Amino acid sequence: MTLWTRARSTAVVGLGVVALLGVAGCGSDASGGGQYPGPAQVAVPAQLIGTWSGGESQLFGSTYLHFWPDGGYLWDFDKVPDISGQARLTGSRLTFYVNGSPSSVSSVAFGAGLLYLDGKSYVYAGPP
Repeated sequence: MTLWTRARSTAVVGLGVVALLGVAGCGSDASGGGQYPGPAQVAVPAQLIGTWSGGESQLFGSTYLHFWPDGGYLWDFDKVPDISGQARLTGSRLTFYVNGSPSSVSSVAFGAGLLYLDGKSYVYAGPP
């Protein structure tokens, strides 16, 4: 196989993977008909990107919430399994998606360097 043939085959396979990922990002949410966010469809505002510390609780232990620019998130708990997925901010409502389905909706506010989710405060702890 020549170098040109190998490069052309790699390009075709790469385009096929991109097309497949684009189709895999489409789906319906639990409300019946809305599109859940796929990685290419979602972005979170710059002020949300990073790691937020929510303190500790007896049930969860230390809690950290990580947000990435593409809308990805990770709830990082010490005592229970982590939760990850995509997030979509609409106005002051933040919807967390797991496996393409909405799992919870929280009210969001920012103030004095803090993130508030449903009234609970989280302090910025650095980049994700």
